[in-house]
Amino acid sequence: MDNSRLTSQEGPGAAEIPPGETADLAARLQERLECNLAAFKVHDPALFERFAHYVPRDSLDLLPTADGAVNLRFARNGKWLYDAESPLSFSDEWITKQLSESGLTFPPFDRSADPIGQIQYRYQLECMDLIDRSALVPLKAAEVNLLPNLVMVGSGLGYPLAALYSKKEVLNVVLVEPDPDVFFASLHCFDWASLLTFLHHNGSALKVVVASEPAQICALLQTHYVEQGVFLAFAHCFVLGDGRDEIPKLRSDLEHEYHSLHTQMGFFDDNLFGLSHGLSAINHHARFVRLKSTAPASLAGIPVYIVGNGPSLDRDLPFIRKTQDQAMIIACGTALDTLFHAGIQPDFYACTERIPQIAQTLKYLPKQGFLSEITLLAAEVVHPDTLRLFKHSALFVKNSEVLRWLLKELPFQPINHMNPVVGNMGLAAALTLGFDNLFLFGMDLGRKQGTSAHHSRGSEFYYGHAGTTESIERYLKQFPYQNVRPGNFGGLCECSDIFVLALFTMAAALRERAGAINCHNCSDGVRIDGALPLHSEDIEVGPWPVLDKKTVRFTLERELTFEITLDEKELTRRCDHQSFSELCIGLQKMWQMRPVDRLSCIRVMQRSCALLNHLDLGGYEFMNQLLRGSAEFYFMLILRALYVCPDEQKCMALTYRLISLFEHFLTDACAIYRFVPHYEMGAHQQLCGGRVGADYPDSKAPAMPQLVRLVAENYEDPQRHFVKRYE
Repeated sequence: MDNSRLTSQEGPGAAEIPPGETADLAARLQERLECNLAAFKVHDPALFERFAHYVPRDSLDLLPTADGAVNLRFARNGKWLYDAESPLSFSDEWITKQLSESGLTFPPFDRSADPIGQIQYRYQLECMDLIDRSALVPLKAAEVNLLPNLVMVGSGLGYPLAALYSKKEVLNVVLVEPDPDVFFASLHCFDWASLLTFLHHNGSALKVVVASEPAQICALLQTHYVEQGVFLAFAHCFVLGDGRDEIPKLRSDLEHEYHSLHTQMGFFDDNLFGLSHGLSAINHHARFVRLKSTAPASLAGIPVYIVGNGPSLDRDLPFIRKTQDQAMIIACGTALDTLFHAGIQPDFYACTERIPQIAQTLKYLPKQGFLSEITLLAAEVVHPDTLRLFKHSALFVKNSEVLRWLLKELPFQPINHMNPVVGNMGLAAALTLGFDNLFLFGMDLGRKQGTSAHHSRGSEFYYGHAGTTESIERYLKQFPYQNVRPGNFGGLCECSDIFVLALFTMAAALRERAGAINCHNCSDGVRIDGALPLHSEDIEVGPWPVLDKKTVRFTLERELTFEITLDEKELTRRCDHQSFSELCIGLQKMWQMRPVDRLSCIRVMQRSCALLNHLDLGGYEFMNQLLRGSAEFYFMLILRALYVCPDEQKCMALTYRLISLFEHFLTDACAIYRFVPHYEMGAHQQLCGGRVGADYPDSKAPAMPQLVRLVAENYEDPQRHFVKRYE
């Protein structure tokens, strides 16, 4: 055993080793190590590669105990892993206590209202209503015969796992061990090979993660849960594997991060809108950013203003106005409105939303002489009504969207860090296109303490007569200023949760290009890591030449973007309506024979996930991407129904009603998929006859909700023409 020692020293659980037996023990430990490594080579090759030639960081003492087990003494501090005479008895009692104290818990569901009319919302809300009307009973892990998912933090020497499986059937166990030395020691002591073989034949899963950072652990678990069913991660049952001092904190930190494993999935309707919008962009000859293409060296250093519509923008408008011909300007969202009224001509418009109402905020601006000089920077999901207002476009394709997989042979440039607010898109687009001399204006991500303005006072949408009262009130409710962060130029700023996320996302985007760019934050808002504070009056503009912006735009368009030449007939063929119909029918058939208990129900959900995963092997990844998020969410709802109380039969009666609603969802999904590539958000309401899905004996289709207006109907801006100004 490399870099470890076998001694005959007495200790908790240690037994005297008769002379001559030390060598036999060492041989047995080595034999078990080799047997376990061979098993992991089959069941977890990555873990095998990591520990096949592992050398512990510290010397380890492994000693036999009276109960036939082995205990571990850490040479660095002399402590024993098990402070007990019998590690086996200790582990058995410890796990019994953990199961009696640990709950099988489920996060609360989000009950957001349906703003546009989506079958996902219809059926998930019906499912939630059924669950809420049942007699929900908090459950301890010890109270149920089958645990769908359990996370054990701390592996010990493997004995806690043996104790767990002797007491409880668990379909999926995630074992997290922060100390690689301890896991390496367990490979000598515990019969991992037999356990792995047993679980494989039993159809149960065990994922071992040897890491100590919660974010890294969750990243390693993502693939595992996609394979087993993401819905399993929705059931929270955390236990400690041993009593080391550092284990409880790791458990707490991991629980905080764990939700990301089951919350980052798209839904069917949203995916379908995004796909239809992307196909519409192709049909309207939009230009897409080409993979790995960046601005030529002659243009990369051009000053780029990334302009948000925060309240501090008012202070910097005179500077931007005066120098607008010496920098390329990206207007983020409603900053376009403010710049128009300030006499400033942007070169790009950054947009993230796929909703049809964004076009309302643009239509009252004159198309000629203003929008005609602007290139749209957006993802392919941007609404066609928005896209049609621009003569020039540079569209990125989101890796998480369906179009990326439908046309996977095309050289699309993906974009990261473009959410959650439109300022993220402006920064991410500039970085992805290769610009390296950036200045942020109005990127406040909140407001200074003691102030009340939430956007630039020059915004006609927020402070004039363009925006509707409903839309502005909705904004203020959606973004409550409940966090405090350091200000860019000192002081403190108030910001909402979504702005905090935007702040972290911008910092991550800048961190990826650290050392290769200069980014200055001129906004009097929240401090952004990676962006150096700089007042606009301190910017050295003397050396900046006046730009030939038409030539710059032409060069960027020629060098960085391309047009897709596939016609609508070919795009429709690729959508393959018949295969999608067969997929939905196949998923429904899996439920025709109703499962009789929790185990058989979870197995059907896992087989459904396996069917969706199998699509990736046959060139139908886009259908998996299209449907997977919704299917997993309904499976989370079904899993919740399976455990509303200890009585399994009562749970099954509720579960059958949810399964029926999931089948209705699949029928409706098949019906509306036939509208692709013309299932555009907003226009879909007429396609569906003003109803959300079809009528069923146990579920009636609601009417489509009335679409919210962002801009007052028939509003005309008092400034009918754009006038460029420098003073």
